[in-house]
Amino acid sequence: MYEIAENTLRIMLEKGIHIRDTLFPYSITDKQYVNLDNYYKNGGKYKKDDPFNVVIIWDNEIKFGGSSGAKGYKAYLVPELQSCAFDLSPILIHPRYSTNNGSHVIVHELVHKFQHVIMSEETNYINFNGKNWSKYISQRTELEAHYVQCIYILRYNQQWLKEVVSSQFPDEYIILLRKIKDLTTDPFSHDQAKKVVKSFSDLRLIGSNAVKPGHQNTNEKKKFSIVFTAVEYHKLIDSYALVRE
Repeated sequence: MYEIAENTLRIMLEKGIHIRDTLFPYSITDKQYVNLDNYYKNGGKYKKDDPFNVVIIWDNEIKFGGSSGAKGYKAYLVPELQSCAFDLSPILIHPRYSTNNGSHVIVHELVHKFQHVIMSEETNYINFNGKNWSKYISQRTELEAHYVQCIYILRYNQQWLKEVVSSQFPDEYIILLRKIKDLTTDPFSHDQAKKVVKSFSDLRLIGSNAVKPGHQNTNEKKKFSIVFTAVEYHKLIDSYALVRE
């Protein structure tokens, strides 16, 4: 499984953030795990044996961190399941995030591909326009995605985290880093997630005022795919369950 997808899913599992039940569910009829995404892309049928496959595209036209509302994006219901399934559109990311320091933006967008979402949340979704941060972050789906993004930064973008915080608060950055680390060790709840997201936003690590990486990786391909099979996905889920026991 692609490492960034695996780390995203691990954080979601660890924190108890619900993964959609339409992501490789078991079919009694087919006697196997099946892919229920891309129904409309596939001409009104399921390609049940397909792997999960989402394309990441570096796009200079993106104003903010990233946008999953790209071409062909469509949510739809699947009988007897609770979550929406999706026609998986590309994740568009500005090239300035193509360094490892920007990988947390991809994580944020992957959460939206993995998390439990119902149709009313899709229908009433509020896009970020640069000025409506409070309304935007109040949505459960966005709060969870930003929360996972924060945990990912703390674990996998540590050098960038230290650089951003120490450049703004040179005399107290160690105390501030300890504070946000302590916050993220508390059990997950939406109230707790709000505290974590606010702390990271105040430190300009995420959000509309976040510090952007100063350069882009010019050697990075213009696009790449994150692909994993049903077997790889359920192996990860099962391994996590064993650890928890």
